[in-house]
Amino acid sequence: MSKLPELNKAINALNDLWPLLEGEERESVLDRRNNLNEKASALAHKTLLEGVPELNDTIIQLNSATQAAKDTKGSIDNVAVRIVKVADTIEKASSAAGKVARLIAVL
Repeated sequence: MSKLPELNKAINALNDLWPLLEGEERESVLDRRNNLNEKASALAHKTLLEGVPELNDTIIQLNSATQAAKDTKGSIDNVAVRIVKVADTIEKASSAAGKVARLIAVL
């Protein structure tokens, strides 16, 4: 359960980012944020009921997604950089969501 704050940080970083975007980028980041939020709830529930093995790989992915979202938000004025960073953020958030989903399936 001590690892849930990292998941929450990733969700918050995506939450700060999506309102600054438009169109498909906005929807994609919002979808990823919602997906992580749902998985965080499921993970929190399972953690309380069953306990959780080490989540180091998942935490690394979540921290990476959090940092990518923060970097993207800070670089929002530079369109070329924004596009690359948003794609990276989406990919990292998707990867983190996949790891959380696999972890939930194992529990």
